[in-house]
Amino acid sequence: STWSPNPTSTSVTLTGLQSGTTYQVRVRAVSDVGYGEWSNIVSGTTYDVPGPPLNLTAEPSSVSAILRWDPPAEKDQNGVITGYLIRYQLSSNASSEMTRTVGAVNQLSLDNLMTEMTYGFTVAAINSNGTGPDASMLMFTTIPDVQNLRVSEVTTNAITITWDAPPDGYTVGNRYAEATDSSTEGTRTRTPTGTPQDE
Repeated sequence: STWSPNPTSTSVTLTGLQSGTTYQVRVRAVSDVGYGEWSNIVSGTTYDVPGPPLNLTAEPSSVSAILRWDPPAEKDQNGVITGYLIRYQLSSNASSEMTRTVGAVNQLSLDNLMTEMTYGFTVAAINSNGTGPDASMLMFTTIPDVQNLRVSEVTTNAITITWDAPPDGYTVGNRYAEATDSSTEGTRTRTPTGTPQDE
């Protein structure tokens, strides 16, 4: 391509180029009597930010969540990934958006979330050229707490524990009970109707 800058200028900005591409440039003067010789060739490489991270997942509890992701595809990293920018918000309130920046890791633990609320999060990768685009937002819902846990009956070889369901009832998953035997230091886990398993 050819650019014709202002005749009195000693610089020109070349626009419309492709990101992450090396260009070779030379210049020559033009006057009423013709063209001068070409200058030596110089080269420059346009930079590019990383592509979006991949495979977002969330592992929520009642008031926290572990967020995980994979780096951008290798061909889209455009250099060394130095960190990630995480954005998260309540799905019902876009103005609640919060941001966190981490190093070149692939997970983040969020604390102090609200129970039984739906959140969305997204991640953008960072390299020496800047911050890339966000990945598609992933939604997750925190899990209800167990309410009013208590021992309701004790026999010679069994203990019955009870609890209150959340106001709206359980929507997904099972409830698990853990018991630690102080004499053997073992732990047994079971669902209310399941068979206990030693750990």
